[in-house]
Amino acid sequence: MLGCSAFINVPIRASGLLKTKSSSRRSAGGIAHDFNNMIGVILGYSELIKPKLSPNDPLLQEVNEIEMAANRSRDTARQLLAF
Repeated sequence: MLGCSAFINVPIRASGLLKTKSSSRRSAGGIAHDFNNMIGVILGYSELIKPKLSPNDPLLQEVNEIEMAANRSRDTARQLLAF
């Protein structure tokens, strides 16, 4: 009887682990989605600022760097959302 109890208990623990992993994925997906939204705001503001800067303004290079970093972050967030 003790063997049966242990055998039945293993699937219950495994089921609980699967529920925990599924919950973690949903939570990570929500965070990645929110992060992606914030990146969209950063990219939007960089697009608004760039036309206001002259081609030789030193801030233009800084805005370009911000834009490139945001694009890399957006790609990472998309990978997390796909996971």
